[in-house]
Amino acid sequence: MKTNIVLVGSLYNKTKEIAEKLSEKFDLYYANVEDIIEYRLFNAKEIKKKCGVAYLKKLKNDILKEIGNFENTLISIDKSMFLENKNYNLLKSYSTVVFLNFPKEILEKMIEKANENTKKSLSVELLTYDEKNELCKNKSDVIIEIKKDNFENNCKLVGKTIEKYYL
Repeated sequence: MKTNIVLVGSLYNKTKEIAEKLSEKFDLYYANVEDIIEYRLFNAKEIKKKCGVAYLKKLKNDILKEIGNFENTLISIDKSMFLENKNYNLLKSYSTVVFLNFPKEILEKMIEKANENTKKSLSVELLTYDEKNELCKNKSDVIIEIKKDNFENNCKLVGKTIEKYYL
């Protein structure tokens, strides 16, 4: 049996919040891939500048492999990193991968409310939203269709689904 759960979501910040809460509920360790990478690669921009993009990606992949050695862990990861360099194969080898498919409308509402800098990055995300979501669906073990932007209800839905497939 796989001892880890990976949550990948079409809306990363919302997925991360759900993962944190559910890790407590299921008494699992919590690992956020991006936070661990940021911590380990204190100055990724400098590494990229001095050593190049390929070297930085290698370091990130090494960290991801290390996270794979964790046990009883709920892992959250951004969908872009999940899809990058076939990371999904690595993640699927030691985890049950659960994709949270949030409706596009939630992202569109976030864009409306965002400041200019955030609005630009979210608008770029909107351009690839459908394509990346389809790829994530195809690579995941479990797909959960999120209907509304309601944190408590979404935690319950994801929790019940995880109980069915994992516990």
